[in-house]
Amino acid sequence: MTVTDYQLTLDLPLQNVWTFLDDFNNWASFVDGYINHREINPLQSIWTFKGEFGLIEKSIRLRVDRVKTTHPYHMLVHFSSLQNKLSGEACLHANDFGNNETKIDATIKLKVKGMPGPLIRPIVKNMLPKMLNQLGKRIKTEILRKQPALIM
Repeated sequence: MTVTDYQLTLDLPLQNVWTFLDDFNNWASFVDGYINHREINPLQSIWTFKGEFGLIEKSIRLRVDRVKTTHPYHMLVHFSSLQNKLSGEACLHANDFGNNETKIDATIKLKVKGMPGPLIRPIVKNMLPKMLNQLGKRIKTEILRKQPALIM
């Protein structure tokens, strides 16, 4: 299993940041390889990506299950490919640091199964931190771009 952590700090109030993050529709398209996603219900969706693993290019469909949590500003998501070759979870937590500063902590755990697993795991281990960093930068740019509209 590959585990990657990421942190991001924004000079915006927690509620404004969370309003953006809490809705997948605001940021799903920022994930590398994103093609589309379809909501089944408020806690389930199917996401489609084009994945490139070295010389291998493949379309991947993930079932994404958002787990209800009792903690505010906390998101836990379980995902698995419809082909059962990929599974994992993502955890996102936002903290108020006062003075309109918000810190976001994210962790992604990813497991590759099956025959191609041993070939793909090293690529994923190298690629995942870069993807998460890129996603964080895109989200930050978009939140800051929309910031005047988010402040109440």
